Amino acid sequence: MDKNHLPYWKKELVLIAEKYNTTVADIIKPGRKENEFRARKEYAVIMRYMYGWSLPKIGRIINRDHTTVINYFRAKMVEPKEKKPPAPITLAKPKKPMGLPLNRTLNALGKDLPKGEYL
Repeated sequence: MDKNHLPYWKKELVLIAEKYNTTVADIIKPGRKENEFRARKEYAVIMRYMYGWSLPKIGRIINRDHTTVINYFRAKMVEPKEKKPPAPITLAKPKKPMGLPLNRTLNALGKDLPKGEYL
């Protein structure tokens, strides 16, 4: 396709389609693939801020309602973060036992524990 004889708004569509490795028809059709969505969104941003187009006009070109175009501007274009493994769980150091050991406590009360048995 000869880009030199196209109007500026079609040239932008062709350039964005090439950038996202898709076609103009894929950008305009009602699809939800990520590269098509990103291409539509970038086209809307360029036409709005570089050329001052209204949201309904942008929507007509890409076959979307103007409210959908508004959502393109609200959504952040953030790349998904890599999932990091969770931080290792660190256990608190055990507290020192309070008071005397059990054997001494029971001995003080006059009770003896049999040898080899522990609570």
